[in-house]
Amino acid sequence: RIIIGVHKGVVVASGRVTFCDSHEKFELENYIDWPEEFPERTQCVEVTRTCTHPDFRGTDLLTSLLRELALTTITSDRSHIV
Repeated sequence: RIIIGVHKGVVVASGRVTFCDSHEKFELENYIDWPEEFPERTQCVEVTRTCTHPDFRGTDLLTSLLRELALTTITSDRSHIV
């Protein structure tokens, strides 16, 4: 899922939430092994490619985007964000 923030018709923020099954890997795993102490992938979502337009830095835009990403996680019955 991709969540976007739009201001006056222009995209000013975005973030991607990835849901994996137990046999799939998150993007993070291209760089590190999945730590044994982490929950199973089916209990997690991965948030990647999160960005805001430079003109909106210093506002609450990133906080609002992260809140939406967290709500997406909660409503998916997954309990962890990576």
